[in-house]
Amino acid sequence: MDMVTERKVFVADIRGAALGIFANADVAKTERGLADEKLLALTLLARTVSNVKRSLLPS
Repeated sequence: MDMVTERKVFVADIRGAALGIFANADVAKTERGLADEKLLALTLLARTVSNVKRSLLPS
């Protein structure tokens, strides 16, 4: 398997894991609002997945 194919498989694995986390996340609305740790973690995960996916696109 060449490096590009390996990278695509890796990104697909990361995306699949992230989608599973998003689907099962239990983030209730709290008094902390946007400062809630669960919400911040999901936001960072979404950004990370987006950045990894973007790294595969041709320049």
